[in-house]
Amino acid sequence: MIGFITDDGEYGVFEFGNKWMVVYRNQQLEVFKTQKKCNEFIEQHKTSLETVTKPTKRPRKSSTIKTK
Repeated sequence: MIGFITDDGEYGVFEFGNKWMVVYRNQQLEVFKTQKKCNEFIEQHKTSLETVTKPTKRPRKSSTIKTK
């Protein structure tokens, strides 16, 4: 096998000498000895991105000005 690209097209795994390189959006992330380790890393990386980019609800501030 030469390598593969994930279904979403975000990640690629390519042969790198006798190892495998994980690429995300055209940037090299990691190099592993097996494709299985690459798959594990991709799943972990995806979940970490979901946690970081998940929108959070902020409390809405009142637009009225209080005077004494």
